[in-house]
Amino acid sequence: MSFFDVPKGVIQKLDYFRSRFFWQGDEHKKKYRLAKWSILSQPKDQGSLGIHELGTKNIALLSKWLYKLLTSEGTWQQLIRNKYLGSTPLSQVEWRHFWSGLLKAKQDFLRFGSFKVKDGSQVRFWEDIWLGSTPLRAQYPYLYNIARPKNITIAEVLSSSPPNLSWRRDLVGVLLTKDNLTKRNWQGNKSCAFCHNDETIEHIFFECRFARTVWDFFQCASNLTKPNNAPHMFGSWLQGLPSTWQRIVLLGAAALCWSIWLCRNDLVFEKKNGCSPLQVIFAAVHWVRSWAILQRADSQDMAMEASRLLAQVATDIFSWDTWVAV
Repeated sequence: MSFFDVPKGVIQKLDYFRSRFFWQGDEHKKKYRLAKWSILSQPKDQGSLGIHELGTKNIALLSKWLYKLLTSEGTWQQLIRNKYLGSTPLSQVEWRHFWSGLLKAKQDFLRFGSFKVKDGSQVRFWEDIWLGSTPLRAQYPYLYNIARPKNITIAEVLSSSPPNLSWRRDLVGVLLTKDNLTKRNWQGNKSCAFCHNDETIEHIFFECRFARTVWDFFQCASNLTKPNNAPHMFGSWLQGLPSTWQRIVLLGAAALCWSIWLCRNDLVFEKKNGCSPLQVIFAAVHWVRSWAILQRADSQDMAMEASRLLAQVATDIFSWDTWVAV
């Protein structure tokens, strides 16, 4: 039971004999069972008898081997790593012969523990628990849904500058703007939610007067020229800047685009009366602060300071005049 996965049929048969012995001992006369076995298996502090549930115990014992494999050094650990793991993270290893017994407990084992990152080669960025008490896929479901690939490790994410998170580029390319919906035979109103021009990806994020106003504040806060379009933003826009600053600026730019898109969705789907550039700016500030923890340690403080500066510039400029929601 401590090394092999016990089939459910075997566990049911064992529970049958355990239950019969509990209620009637070694007598041959059949006696009534006054409570379900599943009730008797609950903990004593919940008012039951605390009889071990074999399926759970089997998983716990198998998980103990996985824990020793990841945290201890020894001959058997080295043999298992060389034969079955290699450079592959435990979470991505496939089932093989007797090794499959341990891997059946893998998901429960990973769900109740967290990883020490070390060099990051054995920890998945989105799927494993390493930052907080839940995986990043649960903390940031919207980002996870557009992330490609999803099984990337922390080492792979941090192998380049800016970090190798492809959702930044996919964010624009897969959005269902009205021009993309038209290609799918959608027959609705093609006008931009902020103005009367046709809605396209380039228009809503860069060409619309609403978007240009938002980027004006970004330009004031960063002292950088505005990006012309998505390829420019993710291409040559930041050439010449130090890599650390490139990461922070792209983080802010992605937050602005995401905030514009959410504001647009509020107008289209929630039928809200209006949305101001100031709302978008402060929404972007929120996202920058939320995403800052995904940056390298030396960049997190810079991201927080950049968000503070953007909020301050927007507040100062908006206080000079009265702005009307679009």
